[in-house]
Amino acid sequence: MDIDWIRLSFAFLIMFHTLARTILHNRASNWEESSKIEDAKSFSDKFRGFGVYTLWFTATCVIWAVFPEWLRWGAIPLPDWFRWAGIATIAMCEAGLVWVGMALGPNFNGSVRLNDDHQLVLRGPYRWVRHPMYSITNVIVVALGVASANWALLLVGLSTYTVVILLRISKEEMMMVERFGSDYILYQARVGALFPRIGWGKHP
Repeated sequence: MDIDWIRLSFAFLIMFHTLARTILHNRASNWEESSKIEDAKSFSDKFRGFGVYTLWFTATCVIWAVFPEWLRWGAIPLPDWFRWAGIATIAMCEAGLVWVGMALGPNFNGSVRLNDDHQLVLRGPYRWVRHPMYSITNVIVVALGVASANWALLLVGLSTYTVVILLRISKEEMMMVERFGSDYILYQARVGALFPRIGWGKHP
C-alpha cells in the first residue's frame, strides 16, 4: 500500500499544533494568578465558544487526515507540489507561533483579558503587526485548505476563525487602549493590526 506522505505530514502538523496550543494555554493558566481588568471576564465567558470553534475545525482536519473519503466530495484538483507548498507554509507558521509565544512570555492569555502586571509587548513579531498570532492562524487555515486540496475544509476554517478573531481584536484593542492609553494609540498609528504597514520595522 502506497503511503500518502502529504496526508501523513498534514496529520503530524495538526497534532503538533494542538499540542503546542495546549502547552501554551496551560502555561497561561499558571500565569493567571492576578486579577483581571474590569469587564474582561464577562467577555471571556461570552466568547469561550472560541475553543468550541477551534475544536470544530480541528475535528474536521482530523476527519480528513484519517477518513479522507468522508470529505472527498470537497476535493480540489491541485498538483502535489502546490499541496507540499501548503505543508511547508504550515510548518513555517508553526515556528512563527512559537516566536509569538516567546515574545509574549507571561503576557500571553488564552482569554480576552489582561493581567494586572500586563506589559505592552513591542518586541519580536509585534514590531510589525499588533496581532501576529491571528495573522499566522489565518495563514495556517488557508494553507491547510491547500494541503488537503479540499474546499470544504478551507470553508470551515475560514468561517470558524474570521468572525471570532475580528470580534476578539475589537475587544482587545479597547482593553489595550484603556490600559496603556496614548502609548497604545501611538502603536496603533504606527503598526498594522494584521498586516505590516509601509515602513514597518523601522521603529523600536
